[in-house]
Amino acid sequence: MRVEMATVSAITPITATGGQNVADAFMRVYGIDLKKAVALNSAYLETIIIQ
Repeated sequence: MRVEMATVSAITPITATGGQNVADAFMRVYGIDLKKAVALNSAYLETIIIQ
């Protein structure tokens, strides 16, 4: 599973704002609540930054 999102920060979106942007993206695309699943961390998610 994968979501794409734009960010202006150099900090990974998993740690920025508590990962809320990532959680919102997964909820919007797949209907999955990563916070409830306790999967909103780098052990379960990989960040790829494309410039």
